[in-house]
Amino acid sequence: MIQPQSQTGASTIGKSATTAPCPKCSTTMVLAAITRHPIVSQMERHTFLCAKCNQTKTYMLPSA
Repeated sequence: MIQPQSQTGASTIGKSATTAPCPKCSTTMVLAAITRHPIVSQMERHTFLCAKCNQTKTYMLPSA
């Protein structure tokens, strides 16, 4: 579930999420990749891809 944060405009998403809404066209995006954060070892980068408009969105989440 995605919940917008009021001050930064950033969104948060749960660690187990496999879909997210596209910020450009509002279609459902799918989880494309999970990679380690380059600096913070306790974090991962979860990247989602929209098949409709080719938009990507990356969320920084705690490691499992």
